[in-house]
Amino acid sequence: MGVAFLFALGLWSANHLEQVSGQHDAQIIVIDEVVGVCVSTLILGWWLRAAVDPYLLLLLAFVSFRLFDIVKPWPVGWLDRAIGGGLGVMIDDIAAAIMGALCVLGFCYVKDNIGFHRPGYGFRPKDAQFFLGRKLCKEVTHGKIIELTDFE
Repeated sequence: MGVAFLFALGLWSANHLEQVSGQHDAQIIVIDEVVGVCVSTLILGWWLRAAVDPYLLLLLAFVSFRLFDIVKPWPVGWLDRAIGGGLGVMIDDIAAAIMGALCVLGFCYVKDNIGFHRPGYGFRPKDAQFFLGRKLCKEVTHGKIIELTDFE
C-alpha cells in the first residue's frame, strides 16, 4: 500500500518537474530510486522471508537494484528512452528492481541447489525449503519434517 502511494506520488511529482524544467528524469528526482529499492526489498523479502538476515536482505535489494539502474540493460534502458513523462521516470526503476531481485533469487537458488555450500552454513542441498502460511518447514528428502518454526 505504501509503495503504491509512493509510486503515485512519484508519477505526479515527476510529471510536474518535467513540465517545469523540461528535463526527462532529472537528477534531482529521487523518489523513483526510493520506490525501486522498496520494490526490490518487497520481492526479496517475500521470497527469502526467514532464510536471510534482514540487514543482508536490505543490502542485496539495494545493490542489485542500483546495479541494474546504473547499467540499464534491456528492457530498463529501453523503458527509460521509450516512455515519456512521469511514467517513464518511474517504470524503468521498477523494471530495474524486478530484474535485480530476480538475479539475487536466481543466485540463491543456484547456491542452495547446486552446492556452493560451506559445511555448517545454510541449508543442505538435499533439504527443500517451503512456506506454509506464516510457518517455515524444512523437509528432508525422505519425508520427515525436522523443523517447524512459527514466525508470528
